[in-house]
Amino acid sequence: LAAGALLVTAAPAGYDYTISTNTPGQIKLIVTPPPPPPAAPSALAATTISTSQIDLTWLDNSTNESSFLIERSQDNVNFSQVVTTGAGVTSYSDTGLSAGTTYYYRVRAGNAGGNSPYSNVASATTIPSEAVAWYEFEMTPLDSSGNNNHAVPVGTLLYGPGKRGLEAAQFNGTAFAQITRIVGTNFTVAMWLQTTNTGPASGQWYSGLGLVDGEMVGSAADWGCSVINSKFAFGIGNPDTTISTTVNINDGNWHHVAATRVSDTGAVKLYVDGALNVSASAPMGPRTAPNELRIGATHANPPVLYVGSMDDLKLYDRALNASEIAELVRLTFPQWQLDNFGCTDCPQAAADADPDGDGMSNTAEFNAGTSPTNSASVFRITSFGVQTNNASITWKTVGGRTNVVQSVAGDANGSISPAYIDVSGPIVISGNGDTTTNFVDVGAADGVSRYYRIRQLK
Repeated sequence: LAAGALLVTAAPAGYDYTISTNTPGQIKLIVTPPPPPPAAPSALAATTISTSQIDLTWLDNSTNESSFLIERSQDNVNFSQVVTTGAGVTSYSDTGLSAGTTYYYRVRAGNAGGNSPYSNVASATTIPSEAVAWYEFEMTPLDSSGNNNHAVPVGTLLYGPGKRGLEAAQFNGTAFAQITRIVGTNFTVAMWLQTTNTGPASGQWYSGLGLVDGEMVGSAADWGCSVINSKFAFGIGNPDTTISTTVNINDGNWHHVAATRVSDTGAVKLYVDGALNVSASAPMGPRTAPNELRIGATHANPPVLYVGSMDDLKLYDRALNASEIAELVRLTFPQWQLDNFGCTDCPQAAADADPDGDGMSNTAEFNAGTSPTNSASVFRITSFGVQTNNASITWKTVGGRTNVVQSVAGDANGSISPAYIDVSGPIVISGNGDTTTNFVDVGAADGVSRYYRIRQLK
């Protein structure tokens, strides 16, 4: 070594080395070990925002991280890092994604001492695109897909309260709409319906209350769908074949119905409220007759007209898969904004706004399923008590959701160590709308300070 040089061997990576020469003839080496790796983040949640965006949120359980490393996968096996955020960040918007695609995410914290374990894996599916026609029925039969496949009313179409957005088409048996035939080989037809009418007790699809139909008299390569015997019916012609759901859809509630058809195999699948209900086979080959389709009536004269409401009618020139059908039913944040505020860019619909003043932002209300315009509709713990050696937790939530109670031990100063753990299994909340539920943590009142929270799984 040259004079005045210092050689440090077997130096561990990550350590800081400081050399000081304050005293002549002496060299002082100060070795600073790296900090311990941070605690793992938890409660990672993924929310679909659009055809190309998924938003992530998580809990920061550490005080010494320097960054969060976000990884993404399309098969839940092979993950790759997509971004590194700064310390203290607990959300990220992943943009530029493909439509109708499921993405899986995991997050870990990092610092000079290494990386934490991974969080839970969260997944979401971007909104499917590719609708060749989309009728929102917001006081108009115009096509919202951008393909200009506008419907033309025959008679006066009426409108009333909608399932998606503010309005829906209300068919009273005197009017319908007509569109050019835009699908004929592989396709999907999907819509929301609300009716109390049963239609005929039996028969081919064209004898039912017409929903979307292209029936031609005689042997023709046609198709259509209708309401028959209180069920959603889908038919293919030449030879006439009608397939019906096994469940009724005429109970006066909104139901989402969909039919997919593959030309080369004749495979037909019917879905109700996002779930596959029937799989069957029908005639193969393109459906080339007629040149137009009717909405709210059968095509052949005299038409059989539908009586009830219809909303968010979509036609695709391909057979959607089961997950894509489910995504048509699942509420997305922009649609939630429209349903509750009639807008997506107004101040009260902003993600961080709290229009009802209940302490929950619109994002929190959307994730919890609570109402953003009712301050009594909240997702939070409302009371806590001790029963002998047990801890009793009561909270407000929403029917149809799944909650988990989590707990963590803490000292008298309120510090939490090391991280929350599940103390209950998944609790499926029954019913619909706002409700209150309770969980008893048996044996928890043992003299140890504990903190509780409720996690929403879905």
